[in-house]
Formats: sequence, structure tokens, C-alpha cells
Amino acid sequence: MSGPARASITCSIPPMWCALWCSGACALGVDERGRELANRMRAEAIDGTTASVTPPAILVEWWPKPVIVPGRHSWVSDMITLVCGTNPWAQRNCKSTPITDEEVIAAAPDALVLSWCGVKPEKVRPDIVQKRVAWRHVPAVVKGHIYCVPEAWMGRPGPRLLDGLRALRAIVTQVTV
Repeated sequence: MSGPARASITCSIPPMWCALWCSGACALGVDERGRELANRMRAEAIDGTTASVTPPAILVEWWPKPVIVPGRHSWVSDMITLVCGTNPWAQRNCKSTPITDEEVIAAAPDALVLSWCGVKPEKVRPDIVQKRVAWRHVPAVVKGHIYCVPEAWMGRPGPRLLDGLRALRAIVTQVTV
């Protein structure tokens, strides 16, 4: 299985707030409510986040086999940055990319976030990651920093991205304590 297809969407957080306001609120004739929602989302996205000395590397796994992660053109890279983490693959010129075990080992992520596309959260299996022999010395695996975040909170444009930001912020806080 090659993994799920990804939709072609504007992939940066600030344009998304604008898109929510313009496409939804304006079309429905509730311009002011849309503007308020976009402003609340923007404010919450940056609220309460402080940079640590070394931002933790966060691997977000879209798909387990092959392992697929977000790249530069994914708003997930923006989300990780907003919560003072780093996406080890944020410099790749793509929305998402398959990665090898060697790349994971070299990146040494501090946390693994499983957000499998199209998979209900209760069906996501952290044990699959724990059984990857090549990953046994990866800091996130060694320390048990493996988290499940619903794909609907990270992979789909809209207000639920705030839930994803909250979850990522909590993860960054846990791994930097």
C-alpha cells in the first residue's frame, strides 16, 4: 500500500485563516463573524508558547508504511513552529514525503506524533512504532514520547487545527520538561 492521497490545498496557517474568513463567512454574509473567528484562531495559535533553549524535533507520521511525514509546504510544519518545535523535514520542498529509517535515526526526533490519514484515532497503533527495530534507539521511542493526534486536527483545514495546535503545544511541553 502506498498510503493515502493528499489533497492540494493552500498549506500555510496564515492563508488558511484568510481562506476561512473569505470563502466561508463572506459567502454566507457573516463577514464580521468570520473575521472574529480568524482573529481568535490567530491569537490562540500564538498564545502561551515560549521557545525552549533547543526546540524539540517533532516527527509527525501521516502514514506508517512507508513512513510519510510533512514537508515545507504542509501547514503542519507551520503548526510545529508555532508551538516552538521543529519539523526535521521542513526544508524538503514538498507537502509530504516518505522517509527512511536512516533519516529518522539521523533526525533523532524528541517526539513522534501519529496522525495517520483516514484512520480513526482509536485504530492508530503506537505499538507498530515501538516494534520498529531500526528505531529502538530513537530518543522519542526510548523515552516513550509517542503520541496520537487525530488526523482531523492536523490534516484538514479549519477550526480543528486549533485542537491540533493545542495537542502539539502539550507534546512540546511534555518533551521539554
